[in-house]
Amino acid sequence: MKIIYKKLIFNIIAATISTVALAQEDWEGTGEIEEAEVIIVKERKVILPRTRRIFEKVPSFELQTGILGLKYNFRPLKFVPGDLRTRVRPLTIKTQSLPVVRGNNVKIGYGNYETAYLEGSIGTIRNDEHSFNLFIRHRSSAKGPVMDENSGDSENIADLSGSIFLNKATVWGKLSYRRESFNFYGYNPLDTIFRLIELNPDAFKQVLNNFTFSGKIATNLPDKESGYSVQAVFDYVDDYYFATEVDFGFNFSGRIPIQEDYNLEIISDLYLINRKDERTISYNRHFVRIKPYLNYTLDDLHMALGFSVVFENDTLGEDKSFRFFPLLNVSYNINRLTEVYGGFRADVDKNTLKSMLNENRYLGPDIDVFNQIRTFDFYAGIKGKLGKAWSYDIGTDIVYFKNRLYFINDPADTIKFRVIYDTESSSYNHLRGSIGYDVIKNINIGLNAEYFFYHTSDLVAEAWHRPAYDITFLSTFTFFEKFKITTDAYIMGGLKARDPGTGNVIEMDAIQDIDLGLSYLISEQASVFIKTYNVIGHENQRYLNYSTRDLQWLAGLSYSF
Repeated sequence: MKIIYKKLIFNIIAATISTVALAQEDWEGTGEIEEAEVIIVKERKVILPRTRRIFEKVPSFELQTGILGLKYNFRPLKFVPGDLRTRVRPLTIKTQSLPVVRGNNVKIGYGNYETAYLEGSIGTIRNDEHSFNLFIRHRSSAKGPVMDENSGDSENIADLSGSIFLNKATVWGKLSYRRESFNFYGYNPLDTIFRLIELNPDAFKQVLNNFTFSGKIATNLPDKESGYSVQAVFDYVDDYYFATEVDFGFNFSGRIPIQEDYNLEIISDLYLINRKDERTISYNRHFVRIKPYLNYTLDDLHMALGFSVVFENDTLGEDKSFRFFPLLNVSYNINRLTEVYGGFRADVDKNTLKSMLNENRYLGPDIDVFNQIRTFDFYAGIKGKLGKAWSYDIGTDIVYFKNRLYFINDPADTIKFRVIYDTESSSYNHLRGSIGYDVIKNINIGLNAEYFFYHTSDLVAEAWHRPAYDITFLSTFTFFEKFKITTDAYIMGGLKARDPGTGNVIEMDAIQDIDLGLSYLISEQASVFIKTYNVIGHENQRYLNYSTRDLQWLAGLSYSF
């Protein structure tokens, strides 16, 4: 049997080795296995011996019970803790005190032409419930550019304003008084009136008084909610020649959201005006305007569409008192830095004696006051930012007028001005551009330029005393947080005046004016300043025969508390 098993094992090993060898030698062959015969013979039987089985019961164990002999002694435990002393160092943040704000300021100064200057402002500081402020200013020059005392002037201003901040609205009020005193000095040396100045200077005196009271209440809610603003204004003006004007106005604006992208806005104005003068009998004027429009915003597009309705009773040259004007404004953000805009905004411009005196204070008595009508007003432009520092706005306007007003010297009294109206259609094309730099707190720069192309009717011939171009440059530089330099430069040209004697056109010289200012901070509260006007000493005339002062300076001290 053993011999058979050994042969069998030997044959298996030999077959295996021979198969592997053949496979290695003929690796690229067909891979077939040759036929072989293996015989396994099994005849042995394994027999185990029998074992003996034992069947006996497992003995039981008795559980012993009883006292184990353990004793326990319970004693009362008294614990008296001592004083607990812990050192706790909580993490704290140092409270930063608010910066000091000094809302009160006083300035006092003196300059050539015997000029005295005083300015003061006193008000509340950091109050979230109310705010009040009192401002006063006095400036007087005993001498002027022509014949010294005969061209001196003075200005006095007192304003008291305040606000009360409510939860959903703000109440604001202001009481103001302004007084201007000056002389008419724009006389021609060839006139006989020139020799009378020294004899009776009081005959050429003018004093303007203006009282203004206004009150306003407005909601301070987000634009997506309904809001309103209501304002009442009382304005009183008088002069040295018995002219008076009382102007009471009521203004309302409201916002009504319709949908997320729509809201309706309404602006309305009501003015009741009483006017009289030295030879003008008292008469009443009224001006009512209602302007509803719909605001629409979609992504970068904004549009306002509406109209303006005006009722007024001081029409000139016609009986029409009701006027209707469409209103359209469209703006689109090309990107986050550039916006284009345009629209149509014809309307009626309300004129008053006060508005005319603010433009030309050398008006004579019994001035005719009428409103100005913009029958067509188209505008378009582009504005945006150049990087983070510069901003710009470039645009154009095309405006057609009726009752456009102009100033001319009164032929009967050449040192005073009268107002004439172009009752026919007149127009001007207006090109404008501005650029500004205002990011760094130490540097501020602004440049504004405007150019006008006038077209008048034969009634007025020229746009008297209206500039053809106007360029303004303003800048502020601060060095070492102590020195502050300001520069104001003005260029205005293309002015034309009518010769009061012959009626011929007078080409006036361009106005060139540069003002420089320097202030030095002595301490956190005190500083000194000097301001110079018309540094180049150019003889400027904004209105015919009214020369301005040449080089003028003003120096003083400023104190904040």
